[in-house]
Amino acid sequence: MATKDEIFTRGHELYMRHISLLGKAVPLALKSVIRKIEAKHGKTLDSILKEKKDTIKIFYYDLFKALFKEDEDSVNTQIESWELSTLCCVISFVLSENSKLDCVNCISDQLRDVEKYTHFASLEYSTYKQKWESLRESLLELVKGSEAEYECKRLIHSYDESEAIIVSNEVIKELKRTEDVNKHIHVAINSEFALDGQNETKDDPTGGKLEYNDIAEQKTKFIQPLSDIFVHEEESLVLSCELNIAGSQAEWRKNGEPLLETKTVKVLADKGHQWLVFARAIPEDTGKYSCICNNVSTSAFIKVSK
Repeated sequence: MATKDEIFTRGHELYMRHISLLGKAVPLALKSVIRKIEAKHGKTLDSILKEKKDTIKIFYYDLFKALFKEDEDSVNTQIESWELSTLCCVISFVLSENSKLDCVNCISDQLRDVEKYTHFASLEYSTYKQKWESLRESLLELVKGSEAEYECKRLIHSYDESEAIIVSNEVIKELKRTEDVNKHIHVAINSEFALDGQNETKDDPTGGKLEYNDIAEQKTKFIQPLSDIFVHEEESLVLSCELNIAGSQAEWRKNGEPLLETKTVKVLADKGHQWLVFARAIPEDTGKYSCICNNVSTSAFIKVSK
């Protein structure tokens, strides 16, 4: 049976996964929706907001203050500076993107709901699982067919429960200094070292401490192998595996030949994680793919059907 401390630590880990995905993938997804709206109407975000300025000021004054500068004529179109709640409001109320409304509302609800958990910076597993599944589905729907699709899928996979992370005590202490959701998200997405355990120590089987800087001396191996994937043409897919040593250089091959990246096929790596991302699969992508590092490898078969 898990001890109280273990449960507490697990809760912190789940909370970090959740707010990290909110902080990184949500802006990516919402900005892709805005770009689609601009293309649909043939107008820039700046011009659309100016056309609706009076309505925003009357009915959504707090949003007005967030969007317009002091002269009330210039629009703050630096989306990166907007809070996530502002992005959601712009899409839902200002741009009236009804086809994505359920997905955006899901994100808005989660942003509001996470305030309940900022005091402890912890989530129970059942709560995390429910939130993760609905957030994942909403994000995938928002980025479907956009340039942000493969990056969003990579982020989802990065923070998925199957990927091992270690939460630093220093980060937890930082989170507990405030109950502001936006500050929690900021801390999470700027604390990547805490998510994979860099600068931490762990128990050595001999009874001492093993520094993470010494892990390179371990024998390289894949702790998560590739898995076969079957998809339809034009669908996106991600092959993923994980090495036990962070920073290991890996090579991808298709049918034994070195793999070349294209506009729709990208190789990504982060610490020990390796990804091969297909934005839009085509039948010619069918084949055996291998990820190779030193003298070890893992392989899987991709089948793309029409």
